[in-house]
Amino acid sequence: MKKMLLFLSVITLSFAVKITAQETNISKPEVMILGVFHFAYPNNDRTKIEKKDQIDFRSGERKREIEELVTLLEKYKPTKIAVEIKTWSQRHTDSLYQEYLKGNFDLPINESYQLGFKLAKILNLPKVYCIDAWGNISGYFTGDNKTVFNLRKEKENLLTEYEKYTDSLLALKRNEPQKDNGKGESGYKSITEILSGLNSPGNLALDNAKYLNELSSFEEKEYDYAGADWISASWIDRNLRIFRNIRRITESNEDRILVIFGAGHAFLLNDFLKGSLKYNVVPVLNYIKN
Repeated sequence: MKKMLLFLSVITLSFAVKITAQETNISKPEVMILGVFHFAYPNNDRTKIEKKDQIDFRSGERKREIEELVTLLEKYKPTKIAVEIKTWSQRHTDSLYQEYLKGNFDLPINESYQLGFKLAKILNLPKVYCIDAWGNISGYFTGDNKTVFNLRKEKENLLTEYEKYTDSLLALKRNEPQKDNGKGESGYKSITEILSGLNSPGNLALDNAKYLNELSSFEEKEYDYAGADWISASWIDRNLRIFRNIRRITESNEDRILVIFGAGHAFLLNDFLKGSLKYNVVPVLNYIKN
């Protein structure tokens, strides 16, 4: 057993040395991650956004702010734009984009369309890439792994208790003094100001820390890894798959890829991209910071 572990260690070290040597001093494709909040407020996450804290994207002022943000992102000159739409919707998204180019599709209130489609049209890009995926949750659900998820009977108690655990965390936060996040019309901030705050290194790190310090700490039984296993399957694996999809759409070292995704994903995606040694990762604040 010791010989086997030593052999694996040598193989890993040798592989790492080869990768480092190969990835040094070569030109690389660029990627820039724009972390966003979901403009349509689907409220699919455990934290719900109350109506008073939702932006009215129908107002003329907010529409103008979207156009200003698109103009800022245009300066990055992306060759490809990737959005938070599942990969199996690529054909449908392609058809919608073509209809939009013809003037036959009114863009819904959704960041993939309001930012992704608008910017792609300005830059004369042929398509917008769908790169979202679910994590490896087949151990928890049966179904088609796309839209149909049936909870496995043996996991019912675990996820019920996990839901109670996350509810208790949310209750604690509700009792803490709340700062105005500026996302509602009452505490007015521009869209660019909000996204600048969301994409600050401090905020991205804090958002990621909740998975490490809180959400992965749940135990169904004392000293088990129920929370860690669930977060690994549903969240970390999901972001690894999204990273893999970024790799799939990368075709040359000349690529400049703009990824528009929920801000919660930005820390891990940036980390994976940097850690891969395959990309130059461009801080989005270089373009949108006020």
